[in-house]
Amino acid sequence: MKIPTRRLSVVAALIILGVSPAFAHPGGHALENSAHDKPVKPSVSAEKLPESVADILQTIDAQHVLLKTALAEGKLSVVQANALTINALVQHIVTKVPADHVAGVKELAARHAQLTADIVKSSSAGAKKETDANASKLSSNIRALKAQAH
Repeated sequence: MKIPTRRLSVVAALIILGVSPAFAHPGGHALENSAHDKPVKPSVSAEKLPESVADILQTIDAQHVLLKTALAEGKLSVVQANALTINALVQHIVTKVPADHVAGVKELAARHAQLTADIVKSSSAGAKKETDANASKLSSNIRALKAQAH
């Protein structure tokens, strides 16, 4: 490697390191991430899952409304976050239903997990039409879950 090329490589590396947020001091001159770059956090944290079946179903309904609203607005990352939150609630409800309903709820929860994975995949790909179809299937599964988990 020639000397000028080596110098250019060193200068380029220093410039890249100088602009990197990893090397910036707090409140410094690092580039801020835009709202699009920030991950969307689920609305219900694992620590605050409702305890009663009625409360879980009510929370699922609220998240489902948010999911449908986000889908109508074309906010696929929000759809994805809401689907993941609903899935966490559905998986949680399996442990709360009466013993005579556990088998049916487990089956619906497994189907729900697959539908959530399909929504994550289609929304990550930006496929609104496919995400809409998957959300419709998710809605049907939620209705079946509500009938089963009482």
